[in-house]
Amino acid sequence: MRVIAQRHFDNFHRPFVRGPLVPEGFVPQDAETCARRGDVLFERGDFQHALLFFTDAARLKPLVPEYAYRVGLAHWRLGFHESARQAFERAILLKADFAHAHGELGRVLLAMERLSRR
Repeated sequence: MRVIAQRHFDNFHRPFVRGPLVPEGFVPQDAETCARRGDVLFERGDFQHALLFFTDAARLKPLVPEYAYRVGLAHWRLGFHESARQAFERAILLKADFAHAHGELGRVLLAMERLSRR
């Protein structure tokens, strides 16, 4: 396997390691494939690699709110509160009645408020 991409997210500046589900030469061309691979990685607890696939899905189909939501979930699990907030707000902007995104945004805002009080 080889590293597909190297990304930096907020204060997380380490190159990611090779994911177990990324075959040699795999280059995602459609958002649904990226999202499905990200879902599998997310379920396995590999949030860093899931984030890469969710970000690719959101880049390929920027008007799909579910992809922005998944980006937010991965950021949230990695502890990147501000990035998670932005992703959930993007999902809500794309789909105003996206209940799950509203709920997760509320959780992130509460966590950010608690952290700021310390």
